[in-house]
Amino acid sequence: MYGIVYILLCNVSRNAIAFGSYVMTVAGQADAARGTVIGIAIAATSTAILLHICSRRAGIVINDDTFTVIKALLLVAIIVLDFVKAGGLRLGGARKSTQNFNPDTVVYTTYYDVGSYSDSLLYISNSY
Repeated sequence: MYGIVYILLCNVSRNAIAFGSYVMTVAGQADAARGTVIGIAIAATSTAILLHICSRRAGIVINDDTFTVIKALLLVAIIVLDFVKAGGLRLGGARKSTQNFNPDTVVYTTYYDVGSYSDSLLYISNSY
């Protein structure tokens, strides 16, 4: 019983709040009010739940087909933009980023505390 409650309340709410925060950042309000972000999170979660309640097939199509296409397009966009950037095109006025391919400095950091290592491990585990 505890596992189901944890998944529903902790994991879903964390992702929904991140979604609301990203929506407000894209809308140009990086420092949006807490209530606005939570409202967007509740609306997004409620929409997904209502979609699954009203039509099982629509929920499957959204989860499987639509998100798969979006993820594949994002992956292709990341690859294409990496090649464009590595080719020397200045995106947004930034300088040419050939320094990123230097093996001596690509993973250089000045942080060696426990918090930085635990953050790195969490980033790695949450990316999957």
